[in-house]
Amino acid sequence: MRTKIIASLIGIVTTLPFAAHGNVDRQGHGGLAWVCRDQNTGIKPGIELLDLKEGREHYGLMISPASDAADVLVNRAAARLGFDPLLMKVFISTYDQIRRGMIFTPKYQGLIALPDVALIPRDPNDPNCGPEQLAIFNDTNNTLNISSPLWSQLGSESIAGLFVHEILYKMNRTSTGATRSIEAREMTARLLADTFDEITFKKMADEKLPTVGNRLAGDAIQIQLRNNHPIYIEIINS
Repeated sequence: MRTKIIASLIGIVTTLPFAAHGNVDRQGHGGLAWVCRDQNTGIKPGIELLDLKEGREHYGLMISPASDAADVLVNRAAARLGFDPLLMKVFISTYDQIRRGMIFTPKYQGLIALPDVALIPRDPNDPNCGPEQLAIFNDTNNTLNISSPLWSQLGSESIAGLFVHEILYKMNRTSTGATRSIEAREMTARLLADTFDEITFKKMADEKLPTVGNRLAGDAIQIQLRNNHPIYIEIINS
């Protein structure tokens, strides 16, 4: 007997909103980008979310450049959590919360790095490349402060990855009290990889997100999100 999960995410993500610029409160946790700079021209093309770079180099994952929009990629990541409908519900409702709290820095102003940046090894072969603060999530007021100069250079897979990172890291902090994002970065890479290893991800979820979801699925479940966008999940045994 095999179990097939069919999920339809209806209206969860449309287009990413343009958030207002604003002052940055640095209390919280944030996503990082891997950036190479040139002394004359500034940021070199090809910056990406640190999670994706680590996914390929540390975990051997295939993560290809995406032609789909970021919202499509986030929807796809959410659908991969169909093995635990409650976990998927929390994932999407957290995403909705994060999208509503986006704040961009002024056009040429980045973010001051949090202490985590210093813990990421730099490339000894290229001192002009390294991690930079892409975003900071403020747990006090649920805002996501984003570096406009870095955001403008990201591909859709890194934009999607930033949201997935912030969702998973927020759930990880809530569930286990985590203070570093290394596990969230690995989960982000695995959830966005070309091929999804559900068994490995589920083991990580059991350990890193133990209080989120129930790892059980009924015959048919309808989840109603607080923003009134339903997800219909049908479990078909054949």
